[in-house]
Amino acid sequence: MKRISFARVCIEINASCDLVDSFNLFMGDSSNPKLGENGEILVEYQWKPKICTVCKSFGHSITNCPKLKPLLSPSENVSAPKLKQEWKRVNKQDAPLVFSPQACMEPPLFGSLKDDEVISTCNIKNEPSLCPTNRPNHDQCEDLSMEMVIDTSNKFAACIEDCDYGNAQCNDQSNDQCNDVDPPSMASLAQCNGQWLFSPTESSTKKKKKKQNAKKERLITRKLSHSLGRFWVGWDPRILNITKISETDQIIYCNACILDTNDQFRISFVYGSNDDRLRKAFWQSMCSSQHGSPWIVLGDFSVSRSVSESIGGCSRISGGIEQFNDCLQSSELHDLRFSGFLHTLCNKRNNGCISRKLDIVLVNNDWLVKLENSKVIFLPPSISDHCPSVVKLGLQGIKKNRPFNIFNYLTDKADFLLLVERCWREQVHGTMQYKLCSKHQNLKKVLKTLKNYKVGDLTIKSIEAKSALYDFQCLFDQHPLDSNLRIQEKELISRYTTTLKDEENLLRQKSRIQWLKAGDRNSSYFFKSIIGKSNRSKIHTITGDDGSLIDGDILVKKEAIRHFQTILGCLRPVSHGIASTLSNIIDKVISIDQAYLMGREVITNEEICDVCFSLHPNKAPGPYGFNAHFFKITWNIVGEDVISALQEFFRSGLLLKELNATILALVPKVPNPSKIKDFRPISFCNTLYKIIAKIIANRIKPCLTDIISSSQLAFVAGRSIGDNILLVQELMRNYHKNVCCPKLALKVDLMKAFDMVD
Repeated sequence: MKRISFARVCIEINASCDLVDSFNLFMGDSSNPKLGENGEILVEYQWKPKICTVCKSFGHSITNCPKLKPLLSPSENVSAPKLKQEWKRVNKQDAPLVFSPQACMEPPLFGSLKDDEVISTCNIKNEPSLCPTNRPNHDQCEDLSMEMVIDTSNKFAACIEDCDYGNAQCNDQSNDQCNDVDPPSMASLAQCNGQWLFSPTESSTKKKKKKQNAKKERLITRKLSHSLGRFWVGWDPRILNITKISETDQIIYCNACILDTNDQFRISFVYGSNDDRLRKAFWQSMCSSQHGSPWIVLGDFSVSRSVSESIGGCSRISGGIEQFNDCLQSSELHDLRFSGFLHTLCNKRNNGCISRKLDIVLVNNDWLVKLENSKVIFLPPSISDHCPSVVKLGLQGIKKNRPFNIFNYLTDKADFLLLVERCWREQVHGTMQYKLCSKHQNLKKVLKTLKNYKVGDLTIKSIEAKSALYDFQCLFDQHPLDSNLRIQEKELISRYTTTLKDEENLLRQKSRIQWLKAGDRNSSYFFKSIIGKSNRSKIHTITGDDGSLIDGDILVKKEAIRHFQTILGCLRPVSHGIASTLSNIIDKVISIDQAYLMGREVITNEEICDVCFSLHPNKAPGPYGFNAHFFKITWNIVGEDVISALQEFFRSGLLLKELNATILALVPKVPNPSKIKDFRPISFCNTLYKIIAKIIANRIKPCLTDIISSSQLAFVAGRSIGDNILLVQELMRNYHKNVCCPKLALKVDLMKAFDMVD
């Protein structure tokens, strides 16, 4: 069996003493040493604290010892030589990096900086953003034994880079206590397009007024370093509060709190290893870090999610990709809706160029619920090989009024039909279509006043029913023979199961899952499906035709309207002689008998009823709000008015505006749409409009076989579009060898499935 506990002894050690690895112990009678024996006991430390060898105290190393005095006094006018920024190859391999506190002292903080050394900042936007920055690959630097020469005008910046990018001993865990960070280091952190944008101020030769302005713009920043020095995090303490929870060699787990709104979430910063074997421990760490709070994971994972996210290099699915996807499925993390650059890494080589999506921002379902308007933008990489990413939390998102939608679970209530019948008895004067729409409007007003109409109220009702049942069962446990209590318990159980069923039916309807017909209670699965669908369907940022970035719901809406008005709203004159021209070309036309069958007697009641009951009950109802499920349940009440309204349309050819209205939605054509042309508009029609369209389609359907060519296999039931693929393959076989006659092959692209056809 595995040993699960050990005997432990607490020993107090003076900081001035060295930590021993072993000690001798005499076992026996001290009065008679001959009867005893000496033994050596090894000492194992689960964790060794940092000890300063200068002041002999715990909590910091010699690097940050306050007793060390700098060699250069502030009054001495000594400037560091201006070095050219370049990479130099070190001739001597395996040379240890020695850190000397006398040669590299800690840079001064903001209070001791001169005016010409202050790092200023642009105005920070009200909306906070998280900006993981580009960082050098220190693993590659160590493997190539290369040394970085720093070009800077700050005489302390060279020491800063030594401390930050040297060996791991230069990093102090006291940084986790949110010490102030030197501004030159923070300048390299935030290159985030106006979110946290740092830049050097004017030099000392500029006017004194500019110096004073720069002095007022000083920004106190904080940092949090990885214990191995592989990456670090910086933030503005006036906006965010970051606290480190734990870390591994590839990830830092932190808690974050936005000070203005007091919104709290967990954030993890990733710098994945290039070795698949080392990443296995990283995947296990992420899978074991699940919790019930909003969680965002961002950084360089060193692996893509699919082959389609890579250009160049290996094109097969590697084990690292499979492990990454398995980890995301187990930890229930999803890609946050992003825009901008798809491939975030490029080696920028002329030959053998490789571009991949390695920088990824992942969130869990709790994040998508609480911060549903959040998004990430991948900016241009500039001179770096990585694209910086800007995460916008969207705390000030505009709440949109959604159109009315009938919930199917309401139709199962005992008083629902009575409610519909009471609204239908009201007298309305006008046409049959107007009467039908007016009665539906009255029913909408009544349904919106119901307490359990809102989704949030239904969830609260389920929680209250569960709590009441648990409390009563605790009381019933003390009186198990009371028959009255037994009856009350059954009522509470029935109430609780009813609320659970209503919640499941509601989530099933909103998730639009068609393939799941039966099974256990799937509320959690349906809820995750709703959240994922909402995340994928949001359009926060698009790129205009001129390459500019369009951000915000209002501006995106205007751009979408402008684009589709250009390609769909233009009216082109039609030549009057085109009908006779087309009649000479088209040889297949419908006969007189077929025309009579399509325009035969008036639409019957049975025809309307059959079409209505053939519709899917859970399809989108359109702006009207009543789906086919509602009409099926209430057909005995509303059926007569529906038939009269539809027959009135087929007699007059006029359709009321309320029935002819549609909701336009944009469906992405590509996985990462960045422009409006990457979306396809679709229409959500009203249920009565669908009934009219299907009646007309059923009458046209018998004639399609005679007028559609046999080569058009996608328009007639029973034909397979795959036959055309085989036909093209056979025609193009040896197409280039036979030169007896001229040949021509055309591929017509109708704007990706008829996006623009006049």
